Order: sequence, then structure tokens, then C-alpha cells
Amino acid sequence: MRKILQIILKILAKIMLLRYKPKVIAITGNVGKTSAKDAVYIVLKESFKVRKSEKSFNNEIGVPLTILGIKPAGKNILIWCLNFLKIFLSFFWVSYPKILILEFGADKPGDIDYLLSIAKPDIAVVTAIGEVPAHVENFISPAEVIREKTKLVRAVSKDGMVILNTDYEPVITMRSKTKAKVITYGFSENADLRVYRPDFGEQNTSETKTSLGASFKVEYEGSIVPVRLNAYGTPNVYAASAACAIGVVFGLNLVDISESLLKYKAPQGRLNILNGIKSSVILDDSYNASPSSMKEGLKTLANIKGGRKVAVLGSMLEIGKYTEETHREMGKFASSFCDIIITVGDQARFITDEALKHSFKKDKNLFVFDTSNDLAKKIKDLIEGDDIILFKGSRGIKLEVAIKEILAEPENAKKLLVS
Repeated sequence: MRKILQIILKILAKIMLLRYKPKVIAITGNVGKTSAKDAVYIVLKESFKVRKSEKSFNNEIGVPLTILGIKPAGKNILIWCLNFLKIFLSFFWVSYPKILILEFGADKPGDIDYLLSIAKPDIAVVTAIGEVPAHVENFISPAEVIREKTKLVRAVSKDGMVILNTDYEPVITMRSKTKAKVITYGFSENADLRVYRPDFGEQNTSETKTSLGASFKVEYEGSIVPVRLNAYGTPNVYAASAACAIGVVFGLNLVDISESLLKYKAPQGRLNILNGIKSSVILDDSYNASPSSMKEGLKTLANIKGGRKVAVLGSMLEIGKYTEETHREMGKFASSFCDIIITVGDQARFITDEALKHSFKKDKNLFVFDTSNDLAKKIKDLIEGDDIILFKGSRGIKLEVAIKEILAEPENAKKLLVS
């Protein structure tokens, strides 16, 4: 059934693209795709009719759904029939978007090829690829992951545009793989769109009410403009910077781009700042985890001034032979600045083991749980006033179960947390 549906959606999506010929922006990378997509949408939507993929619709089903403008219906045949009626009507009576913003995911070899067989990008954005990328377990090596992602860059014609994060070596090497014009962004002084190191606000505590958020400057072709985000952490700064690059490609003024980004909010589970019980601050980065994204999450926690730093670290899944090495690396790094480390899941026990080597003691400043449900029963007792709590783990660990227990407004959990 799924295979048949996949084929039908592919055919209909290709027809829709031929019918309306929108500009296609395709975003890939192992970190920051969804955040970049949302930031790009915020920048473009004031000036153009734009559609973005919902949530993380980045696979063989999600990408066609975005192109067709419908939502998944699971196994409900009636809703699928209504969806297909809507698609049919869209071929004749609809104001179709001028720009589509799509995520291209690659969980296994061949995924990018399949998505390219549906939609060829006019503009490709590559966000970040770490040394040990997400889903590397499904590939022979990290190099194969990079080759898969590079296919997107190769697919852009010489009349198109490629946007690359210059701070990641695997990404910047893609520059030589395309005939399209390239714009680079990042903190490097060699970046075409240069980002100057951001300043982050301090924690909201009972004594101080400084707001959390990123302030930084971007420079492009001699113009320097300040940018303020109601979002925290370097990953969200990168997302906003990619959006700045896309904005200038579409002829927007940097000042207008900066004003648009004031409306940007981090997607659910991507370094979202939430209010917790006992005046605590929650950094909800629970959507997913790879070694590079967990390291960035921990760096974000390290940079916030305020109360105790608490790292709730769930297992990083689908990284195969790199599992022990990378979890131990996270344990060592977290031990260098955290006051409390809480681990969840089997693989995360390597984090626990490493923390024990660095003067952490179980049931004193190191706590171990098998599942998020187990943690949820105890977490209120582990939290103190003004704590800053990072939640980071793979999707399969479901850390949002524990986050819900310490939300200051648990009645809003459905709106605030990953579902």
C-alpha cells in the first residue's frame, strides 16, 4: 500500500511542478535543515507566495505532500480520496506558490536521487555535516553520507544558486562539485555572507530578567546589518544566516531581512527556550541527535550564565560503530562544565561511564535512567530553582515525555513540545 501511494504521489507531484513551474529551494544537511527552512520561509513570505514543508517532511512521502499541498492521512482511505480531489482541483483552480521550500533528507543511499527524480532545485542549501553524521549507520562511511548530500549540489544548473555553510569542511568541499553560482555563509572571514560571533542573553532567574536570544551582525558585499533572534544557540544563528543568503539571492534588502527574522521562532525541539518549574529554563533540543548537534547543544548550555547547568542526554541512535566513541566524547565534554548529568537509554551509558571517570558520582551529580518514562517519574525531584536544563537525544528516546513533567505551563505541552 505504501509503495503504491509513494508512486502515485510522485507522479502527481511531478505533474504539479510542470503545471506551475515554481522556484524550488531544496535544503539538506545533517544538522539544521528544519530550522533553516523555517527561517527562509520567514524571510521570503512577506514578498512572495511561498510554501514550506511541514515539520520534517523530507522523505519520499513528505516531499510530494508539500508539493501537492496536502497532509498525510495515514490509513484513512476517505481522507486520501478527499486529498486526491483537492489535488485534481488544484490543477485548475488554485493560486499556487511561486516558491517551494523543501527539505531533502538522506537516511540511506539513494534517498537524494529519489527526491531529485521528483523535484530539481533551482537553489540548493547545505547547512552542516559533522564528522559523524546522523544516520551514518545506514551508510558504509561518513564519506558516503557526504557523497549522497553532494548529489543535491550537482543537480543545480549553471543558472541556479548553491548556498553552503563555509564553517563545515565536508560542506565547503562541495563548492567544486557544482557549475552554479555559490554563496557561502558562516563565521569564517572568507564567507561571502559573514556572521560575526553572536551575543546571547542570560538566564531569566528570580533575580534577573534578561531575555534569552541571539544578537549578531551579518556582512554582505560591504553592508553590515545587526540581527536579533528570539531564539538561542549557534544552530539558530546558522539557520538565520542561511535565510539571509537566500534573501539576498531574491533581491531583498538586508535591513528588511533582519526585520523579518525578528519573527523567527525555533522549531519544536530545536533549542527551543521554555519556562520550567522553580524558575528553571529548559533548552528543548530533543527532536533528534547526532554527535555534532549534541556537541552544539552542550556548547549552548555552557555559554548561558545563570544557575546550575543540567544536561539530560539521551542515546544517539543510528551511528553504528561510532556509538561508544562519540558517546564517551559527549560524556567528557559535558563533565567539563555541567553541574548535573542525567543520561537516558542504553547507548547513553557510555556517557555515564565517561562522567564517572571525571569525578561525577551516581545519585549525587550523575543520574541514570533506562527510559524517558522512568526519568519523568523522578525529574521534578532532581530540579532546583533557576536550573538551566538541556534536553538532547535521538527521536527514539522521546525526551519530551520528561520535559512535560517540568514545564511551567504543562497545559501547553502539545503546542510547545515535539509530538
